[in-house]
Amino acid sequence: MRAEKATVIGRRAELAAVEEYVDEAAVVLVRGGAGTGKTALLDELRRTWRIRGITVIRLNFSASSTAWDKFGGRPVFEPVQHDLHEIGDSRLIASMAVLNRLSLAETHISASGRSILVAELVRLFRSLRGRGSVAVLLDDLHAAPHPDLAVWAAHQAGCTVVATCREYGVAEPMSPGVIPDRVLDLAPLPDEEIGELLAAATRGHLDEGVSAAIQAGLGTLAGNPGAVLGVFEQLVENGRLVEVHGRLCLADPAASIALPADHHLVRSATRFGEQGTQLLGLIASMDRCTVDDLMIFAAATGRDFGDCGRMVDQLVVAGVLDYDDNGMLSVPCPALSATLLRDLCPVGMASLHAAIAERLARTEGSLFAAPAATADHLALAGAALPPDPAMVAPLETEATRMLRGDPVRAALRYGAAFRHCDPGGPDYARILGTLLRLLVKIGDYRRLGEVVIEAVTECVENEHRYELAVSAALAAVHTGVPVPEPVRAALAGYPGGAEPLEFAEAWFDGGESFDGDRLESAFGAFRGEGPLGEEASEALDVAADRHDVVTMFKVVIGSGYGEPATGPLAIFGRIARNFAGGDWRGIPSDARRLELSGSTTPAIHVLARLITAEVLSSFGEVRQAHQWLEQVGVGCPFPATRAWVEMGITYRSGEWDCARERGWAAYVKIAAGVDRGVLTGLSSFLTRLAYLERMDEGAENLRRLRDDAQRWRARHGGVSLRVTELILRGLADNDYAAATEAVGILREQGLQGELMRALITVAFTTDEPRPWYQEACDIARRLGGDWMLMNIKTAMRDTTVALPSYRKDQDALTKLEERIIDLIRRGMTNRQIGVAIHMKEKTVENLLTRLFAKTGCRSRLELTTASIGGRLTVMSADCAS
Repeated sequence: MRAEKATVIGRRAELAAVEEYVDEAAVVLVRGGAGTGKTALLDELRRTWRIRGITVIRLNFSASSTAWDKFGGRPVFEPVQHDLHEIGDSRLIASMAVLNRLSLAETHISASGRSILVAELVRLFRSLRGRGSVAVLLDDLHAAPHPDLAVWAAHQAGCTVVATCREYGVAEPMSPGVIPDRVLDLAPLPDEEIGELLAAATRGHLDEGVSAAIQAGLGTLAGNPGAVLGVFEQLVENGRLVEVHGRLCLADPAASIALPADHHLVRSATRFGEQGTQLLGLIASMDRCTVDDLMIFAAATGRDFGDCGRMVDQLVVAGVLDYDDNGMLSVPCPALSATLLRDLCPVGMASLHAAIAERLARTEGSLFAAPAATADHLALAGAALPPDPAMVAPLETEATRMLRGDPVRAALRYGAAFRHCDPGGPDYARILGTLLRLLVKIGDYRRLGEVVIEAVTECVENEHRYELAVSAALAAVHTGVPVPEPVRAALAGYPGGAEPLEFAEAWFDGGESFDGDRLESAFGAFRGEGPLGEEASEALDVAADRHDVVTMFKVVIGSGYGEPATGPLAIFGRIARNFAGGDWRGIPSDARRLELSGSTTPAIHVLARLITAEVLSSFGEVRQAHQWLEQVGVGCPFPATRAWVEMGITYRSGEWDCARERGWAAYVKIAAGVDRGVLTGLSSFLTRLAYLERMDEGAENLRRLRDDAQRWRARHGGVSLRVTELILRGLADNDYAAATEAVGILREQGLQGELMRALITVAFTTDEPRPWYQEACDIARRLGGDWMLMNIKTAMRDTTVALPSYRKDQDALTKLEERIIDLIRRGMTNRQIGVAIHMKEKTVENLLTRLFAKTGCRSRLELTTASIGGRLTVMSADCAS
């Protein structure tokens, strides 16, 4: 799937540096490790220089060298021989005939033979040079034992030589008579260029979350293009990419990203056999591993400590291991760890930890002579060690010691202590209660669900039935997996246990799930701090209106609640918060990820689809927005939110009257739901419908909406309905004071989309609308909605307000324009460019049109040629007009 092999992503500075030496007798050395893009850079030079009429000789020593050809002579003239029929020069033909006769092992044995060979190569290059500019591109120079001949001969003939080599093992691979004019070291590609690399590989159809996952998995190799493409191609081959709404996504985002088996780090890691892979697996499976752990490993496995130390040194040199100033060993590439642990098998690693734990426990005849290390290995051994109640007390002591400084590590140790407890013993209930609350605090809801199942299977203590019921409900809601029936049956019949379990059951039924009072009733007692205060109750209402369930749990449970880092609720929480806070770019990617999360929670899926449809229509991607809305269907449990999104898509398609009609068609059902206390999405719906009426000058309908908002706010209260009432008073009554009060509340809450609409409301009600429109424009730009910005500017024109200017220098190319030119040079289409710079295709077309006018170029080819040749200029404003 490498679609753009003829171009290179990034490396603009390096390419520009090499360009300085074109058509000169110069040598440029490019250094970089495996996969850094040395070959791609040479390919790009060959492509662009040939366009300009330069004769390019391109060769690879790794692929072409023979054992006896120590100087790399044959790889040099073979490319020339291949193109000889196109050149047709008699002097070249004669020179090639001589070189063919000399291309024997015997020639390299004698000094005279080598001298003749050198002379003929110089004559060959001079013949080529006599026809015009010549560039010699030498790849993998380090692969030739003595590459002096190729470099010296080309340099003597006046050619431009660009050679690549590994960054290690070769310092200056030139002959004494040739000193490089420039040495370039290839740095890792930045994140945005890695995204472009993958976008080019999939022609713009890749979800940006895949790039982020690959980079996170690669760790120190995140900027290595070869490693990135290798991992990506392995994902494709293993069927781990699936299409969701036109984008390729990771089918199982929680699964590890692994390096391919043929990667050079994997080969380095496995060349030490079983001993090496065991040691690396041990280091990869531990958060902290020191030289002391090496001694323990050697003793537990019967290996020589000196051999282990020497092996570690070699692995550090090869880049497989990292060793910091504090003496900590680590595998710097998580994808390498994943490959090692996958191949070793988890059972094998658990057995290794068990062997080490047993060895430590017997040291010097006393239990836990090295308590911290023993506790860690016991925790990682898991079921590989049979339960031993004697382990409980020292494990609990070590867990308690880590509780404040490292609660995650403490939870592992408490988990190990719980595993070794006798279900009928005195320690069981105490450790279970501590472990349940600690797992909630650190946000490990997957493990929380496992502990609940273990506890219910073994023994249910009366004093912890409520904590178990709450834990079961929290685990279900956060992981998207319903409470198992045996667990529900064991816990639901006890005081306090039914309500959280009923909440979890309703959560999976797909109904209204964003009721703050119900959540407080089900989980408030777990907080143990009394009822919520007025400020907390207000925060709960605001979070409920934003659909932000994670914040709702945080308010209700308090400091004992840990936000999830993984799982469907973590994804949905991010969507809700980013939408409210104005960080909209990543929402479609998160929504696609949620679709693949395996969650069976209808409510968050419905709301995520609706929010995504709203965001896409704001970006002008109306067709995609329709697809997400259609996935929700008409039987939506959130009618106000659905109607709000449908109105937005419709009026952004230019059908203003139809949007208003659809809003009123849904009004009766929405109003009936409000009377029953269903408020989700009501504020946004009322505000949007009021704006449509304002645009149509529907004064009577505006007053109706205002009166209903006042009535519902008096009945249900809440900050959101208060803001809605103020905005509707501003729209219906031209009430400047009410509109500015709404702006003040929304600024405090940080609701960017709603604040933008409130600012426009103030602009409608004042004789000085410019500053209000200006701030609304600024928000629209941050949100990224081209349609929103255009709509605000249209309103400004209609009210004769001067449009804001964001261009600081009209006579220079902007960074965005320079970026677009660079992407065009790489052969990207407008669609691919849009993916790379996060803009829609139509916007790219408009930018390109302005760029043509600004530079005087009439086509993409002319723009590319001018930029490559350094002839690109910006026309003055007078000329451009």
